[in-house]
Amino acid sequence: MTNKKQLKIGAIIDGVGWNYMGWRHPDMPANASENVDYYVQKAQRAEEGKFDMVFLADVSHIGPGMIPHYLSMFEGVSILSALSMATTRIGLTATIATSYADPFTVARQLASLDKISNGRAGWNAITSNPGGLANYSRTHLSKSDLYPMKKEFLE
Repeated sequence: MTNKKQLKIGAIIDGVGWNYMGWRHPDMPANASENVDYYVQKAQRAEEGKFDMVFLADVSHIGPGMIPHYLSMFEGVSILSALSMATTRIGLTATIATSYADPFTVARQLASLDKISNGRAGWNAITSNPGGLANYSRTHLSKSDLYPMKKEFLE
């Protein structure tokens, strides 16, 4: 019996990027992090290149001193829903933190994306750092609590 392995490839679309100066590059639209047409173009290019999925990294917090992309980036499920209308095959994976989201809401969001995209939804389930406290009016759990909470969330 032969164990055939297949490489899966994902493309991250991150607008102006994860640095302070990316928006200033002459080949980058300064508004790429909030430009749906930019995201559509990148998703279509990844699909044409036979990538398996588009992946959107996300954060649970934004605030003073953060990189420009953080301050204007799209919420994952919303932009992936838009991308699903402009693509046909590529998987659409959102990052949602189990530290601050609620299981029922995440289940509804991902089920909706899955229906809209005809079965192409994916989820990058992460824990989060304390930066999200102010945005979600919650206390932050210790590291020893985050992973058991994530496990329960996924169940």
